Amino acid sequence: MYHVKIDRMKAIVDKNETLRYLGYKGGHIPGDVNRMISECIAEIEETAYIRYVYRVFATDETPLAGEDIAKHLEGCRECVIMAATLGMEADNLVRKTQALDMARAVILDACGSSAIENACDRIEEMLRREWEEKGMYVTGRFSPGYGDMPMSQQKELCNLLDAQRKAGIYITSGNAMIPVKSVTAVMGISDKNVNNIKIKTNCGLCGLAESCNFRKEGARCEKSNCSR
Repeated sequence: MYHVKIDRMKAIVDKNETLRYLGYKGGHIPGDVNRMISECIAEIEETAYIRYVYRVFATDETPLAGEDIAKHLEGCRECVIMAATLGMEADNLVRKTQALDMARAVILDACGSSAIENACDRIEEMLRREWEEKGMYVTGRFSPGYGDMPMSQQKELCNLLDAQRKAGIYITSGNAMIPVKSVTAVMGISDKNVNNIKIKTNCGLCGLAESCNFRKEGARCEKSNCSR
């Protein structure tokens, strides 16, 4: 185990992605709703700050369970395990707003989902550039709940990262993450072009596919961690 990093980054909310989380199917957005969405985006970006930690491990030294993650890491002697969170500030903002304005709270929650996904995308791209400079390749993210990788691995990954102390991420007895807008993920590192060997993260691999609101509407999240 080596290459440990703990850092923070500004939360960024994508309005189009927020609309997708809200189930928007196109068409006119009433002015008052559009204004509320813009206000909620600003609130999340001003309130939340991404905390993240990652470490690099030898692949054969990790306790990763399931055939699908093994296939995803095929040809990768090393892997990055990461955890990121929007922090309790976002959770508290949504919780307080629920008591006053449920519609606004729903929009804030969608903004938080967009913010944590955006952060994971940025972390993944940063890692990809870092290893490309060394002539290495990095797979996409693979999270607990994909395929046969159990949700119980959330706790194991967070323990490996000491994520509770370093990023403030807790795992409940039911494998839920606190703060709610938190993500754990694994990416493989290889000296081969992993685009040819990685498993694409899609609905068929997602452990939450049956309850996914996007799929119920005939859409896809188009993100690697659709559980958020």
